[in-house]
Amino acid sequence: MKKVLILTFLCLVAALYCLGQTTQNPLAVNITAQSTDCSVANSCAWQLVNMSAGQSVVTLAGTFSGTFIVEQTNNGTSWTNAATLSSAGTTTYNSNGYTAIRVRCSAYTSGTAAVTVSTGTGGSSTGGGGFPVTTAVQVQTGGSITSTGSGTINATNGIAVNQLNAITGITGTTSVGTFVNGANAEYFQSVLTGGSSCTAPSTAKTDAITACINTPSSGVTNAFSDGIASYVFVNDPNQGGLFGKVEGVGAYLVCQANANNTKCIGDSPQVQDVAGKTGTFIEGEEVGVIPANTTTQGFGILMSFEGGNVQPTTDNMPAVAVQTPTGTGTFTSGFVCQAGSVTTPYCVEAGKISTAGASSSQYVLFTANNGSANISTGLNLLPGQVLANSATVPFASTAYATYMTATATLSANQLVKIDTAHADSVVVCTTTDTLCNGFVAETLINNCTASNTTCPIVTTPGSKVQGIVGTGTCAIGNYVIADTTTNGRVKCVVAQPPYWVGTALSVQGSVGSLVDVLTAFSFASTGTATNCGVSSASPAACGSAPAGSVAVPTAATTYTVNTTAVTANSQIFIQQDTSATLGTRLGVTCNTTVSTALPLLTAKVAGTSFTFSLTAPAVNPACFSYLVVN
Repeated sequence: MKKVLILTFLCLVAALYCLGQTTQNPLAVNITAQSTDCSVANSCAWQLVNMSAGQSVVTLAGTFSGTFIVEQTNNGTSWTNAATLSSAGTTTYNSNGYTAIRVRCSAYTSGTAAVTVSTGTGGSSTGGGGFPVTTAVQVQTGGSITSTGSGTINATNGIAVNQLNAITGITGTTSVGTFVNGANAEYFQSVLTGGSSCTAPSTAKTDAITACINTPSSGVTNAFSDGIASYVFVNDPNQGGLFGKVEGVGAYLVCQANANNTKCIGDSPQVQDVAGKTGTFIEGEEVGVIPANTTTQGFGILMSFEGGNVQPTTDNMPAVAVQTPTGTGTFTSGFVCQAGSVTTPYCVEAGKISTAGASSSQYVLFTANNGSANISTGLNLLPGQVLANSATVPFASTAYATYMTATATLSANQLVKIDTAHADSVVVCTTTDTLCNGFVAETLINNCTASNTTCPIVTTPGSKVQGIVGTGTCAIGNYVIADTTTNGRVKCVVAQPPYWVGTALSVQGSVGSLVDVLTAFSFASTGTATNCGVSSASPAACGSAPAGSVAVPTAATTYTVNTTAVTANSQIFIQQDTSATLGTRLGVTCNTTVSTALPLLTAKVAGTSFTFSLTAPAVNPACFSYLVVN
């Protein structure tokens, strides 16, 4: 990485010219010549702009005859034609993403064209827009700088400190820095005032460079007031830099701890307001990223660990940390992705643990306190597309793997059951088992050898897992049960079994291969939601009950049961019951004489009722039970 930090500075309030360019705003130039590249004197008005400036305004005045080209650039080399002018007037241009604008006379005939260029004069722009014309210290790359006094600044050899007093607006300059214990000590100080004096904070500090701006309280139109400003334009496309590119660095800050128990901070911005003020807005640090091309790559903030093979031994060097406050006030949140702030749906991304090959994702760590000690657990993604938590404090949650103890060594995707001889343990499900409780999520990262307590097992219905086919083939929608030939494997069946571990989500025709399974761990239901009991004349009012019992009055030869459980395809089973228990439920004495003719279903009306015939009972009502199967 070629760190382009050519510190040729102090361009203050007075006009600054670097290779024919200026940051004076507005810029006024009289053009009386023509050129193709601004190499001819008095042929161009060339203004450097902040890349976040919203608009630039160009005004042509005077008596002249000629053609003027308005051009903009974002790299200092390639220029885009924004307009062609030939008469007096004012025009406005969008300057977002550009670093310079110039008005070049391409064909001069006569007269003097008075050209004025103003940048950052309106419109919207990222970070506030406008060129920061109030600047205590500016750093400019290349060229030479002249001052309004007799002193000079050598752009090649740096700053001739003993000559800086000759430049208007600079005070408190000394040629040799002096450390003063317990007091402010500046080697170089630059002060701009706007109506009242500007005094650096009284806190004792040692500053190599101190910049202080005190803006006026009214009438200020500058978009920014910068204590120190640096502008670097990178024009070298060479790919041979340290990191593959030639880099420009606006500010390169280094602090080195040279003694035991010392502390270094590379960058420590601070922002504050004054008590009692309203409507203020403060930001600790703002990073503006302004891409002008869809193929541009980069980072808003890049945290780069450059310690080589030196590895901190504990969790004492996070890339980003929110510090415990010194007072009672706190931040309102630690990290926020505002609405619409990212193109992808990912506010936070956790990469792999390993840089190559199969690997789980890195964890998101959670810490709590159980009243006596802190506890921690992390959430991550396993290679088998299963979310799991760390082994520090295991927890069970729907659709996540939970850690269990493997009584014997288990393999990934095996079907397992609870080991009734050991607490919190599982063993492989055998060919004779019908009740199995989970699948092994994976064993690549979390070992499932005998006695290992962190074997990840998916035990919750609704999870997507993979099972090993032991017999036959599988079709999507098949019921998945324990295999009958190989322990720990599964097979697929079409008809609903009494118990199944899940439903097949993929087609698999090869024994020993994996089939996707939506877990169920479910029994076939044989119960009913409601059960009717009626002792009355026909029809019996049974609501929506699919099962029930009725007492048919003496002398009746037909009986109707009203229930909305009946469909056109219902199977309805009717059986006489002479037990005293049913009679007690119905409040009658059931006829104990068995009907000479079995009850016969004679009619069913979908959504309404069914009717059956019987031998007329004598003495006591005949009791019958029914079941509607759909």
